[in-house]
Amino acid sequence: MPVFLISFNRGAMLQRAIAAIGRQARRTEIVIHDNGSTDPSTLAILDDLERGGIRVFRFPSIASADALNEVDRTVQAYFAERGRLSAYAVSDCDIDLSVADPRALDLYEELLDRFRHVECVGPMLRIRDIPRSYPLFNSVMEAHIEQFWRRRPAFVQTSAGEVAVLSGGVDTTFAVHRAGASFRRHKPGLRVYEPFEALHLDWYTREEEDDVYFDTSHPQVSHWNNRDYRARLRHQRLYHSKFYTVRRNADGASEVHIEYLPDVPVFQACLPGPRRVARKLKRRTRTIATRLARTAAAIVALIPESWL
Repeated sequence: MPVFLISFNRGAMLQRAIAAIGRQARRTEIVIHDNGSTDPSTLAILDDLERGGIRVFRFPSIASADALNEVDRTVQAYFAERGRLSAYAVSDCDIDLSVADPRALDLYEELLDRFRHVECVGPMLRIRDIPRSYPLFNSVMEAHIEQFWRRRPAFVQTSAGEVAVLSGGVDTTFAVHRAGASFRRHKPGLRVYEPFEALHLDWYTREEEDDVYFDTSHPQVSHWNNRDYRARLRHQRLYHSKFYTVRRNADGASEVHIEYLPDVPVFQACLPGPRRVARKLKRRTRTIATRLARTAAAIVALIPESWL
């Protein structure tokens, strides 16, 4: 299975992601889509990877998240050269599969074949062990609990036994896509829980470990390891006080657990977060607009035709 890794000024992290993918049972071929790296260390690593037989497609640097859709140019070029389509994976190079079961890639493709309404399948990004020392801890927890982890997972039977899954959009974090399908951001997808989760490496960096990427990444592209983005969100409040995780018990069966964030004040945990407020406001506005339209239609129906 070809795995396309998106690269920019993160040579060491790229190597770590490649090593984790190499521990999967599924045979893979790494292909690099580099967005204009300038860091000498990263460039040297890319050169070494090329000498080792890994394809590196080089593109200019980007300043927009939508420009990540250009990864599809690399996907299409690769399959045009190969002459044969297959399922493939795309991921940022900061996603680490080292904590995932070696059968993860096979399982993702199995679920993709079974659930035709989704366009890709990948891992849940673990949040239960993110260190409090990470400067954007509150921001990550608030965003990902609200989007994913506040919901209970569904359980499905697979060749690997019963696994927990959750429907949700997938951007450029690790996911397997169907053969012949183009790559784009924000596909409707399925995310799989432990033991098929992954780590988002940015969330495990300490402030003193800031690297070249921290200073050279664009805030419209990188959210979790960018100087401007960190300055803007480092004082984010945390509203959620709990989230659902999945753990394997002594018998190897998956169980849902509730994880608590003990430092969230009770009064604050009772307040809806900003994202939830926005979602409710949008829903309420839509409801009011619908009712007004129905009322107007009813009034018009009562007016005699001779008056119109």
